[in-house]
This record gives sequence, C-alpha cells and structure tokens, in this order.
Amino acid sequence: MLNDIKTYSSFFCKLGESPIWIGGRNCFLWLDILNKCVFEKPINTQSKDYFQKWQFAYTPTAIIPSVSDPDFVWIVTDKGVYCIDLQNGVKQIIAEVDIPETHRTNDGSAGPDGTLYFGTMQWAPDGRNGRLYSFNRDGYLKELPIMTGIPNTFVWIDSSHVAISDSFYRKIDLYKADKAGLHHVEELYDFNGYGGEPDGGALDRDGMIWLALWGRGQIVCLDPTRKKITQSIDLPVSRPTSCCFGGPEMDMLFVTSAVSEDTDTDPQGGQCFILEMKTPGTAPWSF
Repeated sequence: MLNDIKTYSSFFCKLGESPIWIGGRNCFLWLDILNKCVFEKPINTQSKDYFQKWQFAYTPTAIIPSVSDPDFVWIVTDKGVYCIDLQNGVKQIIAEVDIPETHRTNDGSAGPDGTLYFGTMQWAPDGRNGRLYSFNRDGYLKELPIMTGIPNTFVWIDSSHVAISDSFYRKIDLYKADKAGLHHVEELYDFNGYGGEPDGGALDRDGMIWLALWGRGQIVCLDPTRKKITQSIDLPVSRPTSCCFGGPEMDMLFVTSAVSEDTDTDPQGGQCFILEMKTPGTAPWSF
C-alpha cells in the first residue's frame, strides 16, 4: 500500500460526508451536512478547495449516482430524496420523508437491484431511535422495521448483502436484502474493543471493506469473511467520516472528515484527502 496522503480539498467542512466518484465527469463529489451543501472537484482542476458548490435548503446527508446520466445525482435529505442536475444546479424532490424535527437522515446507498436504502437518526442520539428506509425505482418509499442509533456505511459486499454500521453502538452488521426489505444476518465487527466509531466506507476488488473510524483518526480494512481488521491507515485528522474509491483506475481512496473540537491539535479537520491504494476499489451501485 502507498500511504502518501495528500490534501485534496483544503475547504473546511463542518461535517464532510458521502464522497462518491463520478467517472463520467472525472470528479469526486462530497457534501457538508451541517453547512447544507454539495461539492464537486474534478481530479485535474487546479483549485485548492472545490470547482462547484450547490446549496440546499434542507440537510443533505447522502449522495447516490444516477444509473442513466453522470450529470445527475440523487441526494438524500431530511426533507426527502432529491435529484440534482449538475449542469445547471436544478433540484427536484422525488419523494418526501416524514420524520420528526428531532431527527434527520444520514448515510445511504443503492443496492444491486436499484433500490435505494438510507437511514435516519436523532440530531442528538441517545439510543436506537432511528429507522431504515427503502425507496425503489417505482417511487415506493417504505419504512423498514429496523431500529438504529446512527446508521452508516451501507457497503454492498455482494448482490444481496449489505454491511451497515451503527456508529452509536460502534458495531457493523451484515444484512440480507430481498423484496420484503432488509434482514439481519450477523455481526461483522464490534469496535468497542478496538476504538473509534465506524462511519462511512467502501469496498475494494478483493471484497474488503475500508472504513473511516471517527475519533480514532484511521481508515481500517475489515475482512467481512474472517471478521478481522487486517490493515489500518493513520490520517492527519481525528474525525474521518467516510471514504470512496475513484480515479481512472479506481485506485485512489478519497476521504472526507469533520472539523474537530480542538483545532489546535487537529488543524486539518474538515478537509478532504486522497491516497493511492494497492488494491483498486469498486464503484457504488447506481439508482
């Protein structure tokens, strides 16, 4: 592995999240949950911060690529699911989500069958008071009977199984997806004995899950078959939030982070980073 970590965006996100690679635009997208905006930066731009920014009236929490057009992406917000045209910035709400003001949406992803899954959480989590949802291409939004604290990761390890972490309880579990929804299979890893909170992640071509560990300042590699941490990468920030693979060869790992409470000891918190990986990654499924 090549651990030459470079700053990709020097812009400080309060809570950077949900990075994705859009190959058709040769760029990374990510968002800032608390500042309610989405960013784009092509890999060949000279800008130190970002190339474009789109402001939202509601809180964006997850970005999902479009199956039909690289100039469109789906944005999960606390109001509902939006489609945004990256060419002109026009936003259109596709489905509304009825959640209390004490809650917001969080991470999510599309599955191999085209269904979009995402979770909700309390603004100030104090237990399993969030829910998981599914939204299919026919426009049907369904609340699933799964309670969660802080839902994150949503990494598909095969055609029917998705790894979802609960950052509040510091665990990651495997779920099986079918037409009825999601069904718990098993626990993959308990981070209470390791340290840090599992946040967003990505899958490499060997089937390994790369996870951002909030509070530990690392990206770790989880083998979902052996249920073991096999590698770790130290980062220059204490609060990494998520990661994705991208670049022309899908061998670059893009990492988002959040501003730290102590900016003196963690001055780069909130910036985005990029590093070259030995094993290329997989692209997320589209909706």
